[in-house]
Amino acid sequence: MKLNHRTLPPLRRPWLMRLLGLTGLIVVAGGGWWLHAANTADPRAGEGQTLVVMTGTLTETATFERLRRFLGEVQATRSSMLGFEVSGALSEVRVDEGDAVAAGEVLATLDTRRLEAARAEAVAGLEEAMAAEELARSTLVRLERARVSNAVSAQQVDEAARQVDRQAAAAARARAQVERLDVDLAKSRLLAPYAGRLQRRLADEGTVLSAGQPVFELRETGVPEIRFSVEAELAQRVKPDMTFAARARNATTLNLRVVRILPGRDPGTRAVPVFAQPIEGGETLREGELVEVVISETESQTGFWVPLTALAESARGLWSCYVAEPAADGGLHRLARREVEILSLQENRAYVIGNLHDGEALVLDGLHRIVPGQTVRLAEQSS
Repeated sequence: MKLNHRTLPPLRRPWLMRLLGLTGLIVVAGGGWWLHAANTADPRAGEGQTLVVMTGTLTETATFERLRRFLGEVQATRSSMLGFEVSGALSEVRVDEGDAVAAGEVLATLDTRRLEAARAEAVAGLEEAMAAEELARSTLVRLERARVSNAVSAQQVDEAARQVDRQAAAAARARAQVERLDVDLAKSRLLAPYAGRLQRRLADEGTVLSAGQPVFELRETGVPEIRFSVEAELAQRVKPDMTFAARARNATTLNLRVVRILPGRDPGTRAVPVFAQPIEGGETLREGELVEVVISETESQTGFWVPLTALAESARGLWSCYVAEPAADGGLHRLARREVEILSLQENRAYVIGNLHDGEALVLDGLHRIVPGQTVRLAEQSS
């Protein structure tokens, strides 16, 4: 390599002196500067620097555990839209959104003044009907006595008996009217059908409500349900009382028990809905929270469990790993690349099948530093 002295910086500069001192010798000849590159590499520098890799012994397995994950949603076991069975103006609301209520607790009441007035009128009518019935019975008794002495005809006695029946029916009708108004008065108080927590309040005092119009949305408290869907093929193997593992978004680990399986498919997902409940610890779950349900199944397929760090992505959807084969030089090994297929993933390991053999030394990590055919030295092996 030839450098013209007109373009070469002064040699007094320290950085240039260091560069030339490292890369070659300076020779002055023919009025110019020559840089003679010197080979400073030590031919013995590679000795003793063979890459050391960590390996593990492959162990063949006849079966493996396949983990299938499904996303489930936490739901209240019961959820109700509560309203009055009778119409009227909302007089008092005793609870609000988010409040916990007990079964049978009064949540709200209607204005009952009109019902109370109607009941008083019905009671008066009942008393009138009962008095008329009593008079008809007394009349019948007197006519029956007079009939013995032929003082009255049989026709009069029969008419008196039918009058007693009519008055008894009128009294029964009046009594039923009073009872109906008592029921309406009782239904003017909205009661919680079960223990729960109010999700929404839909009306305020003064609102004129029609019969059945929702006032509250109540969600049952206690152990919730988790709904998830599985494909029809798997649903045939899922049975009530089976247990599964699950993990909530807050990292809470749960054990679920299947409570029921719907017979048909969900029209949107074409999957079969399954309902499960936490065996314990479900009190911390909130409605609408997402839970990952893990179903474990054992399948028969000969293969190997390998750590994820031993795998590298390959072509055509396959993965690759490296095994260390003994080399001709004693104590050294040569790396061979093998294509594998992943059948199952479990956190930090995978179950693979491919051109692997029981007892081979698998390179566990550091795949970015190695290439096929490279000679390496093995560190202490682990299984």
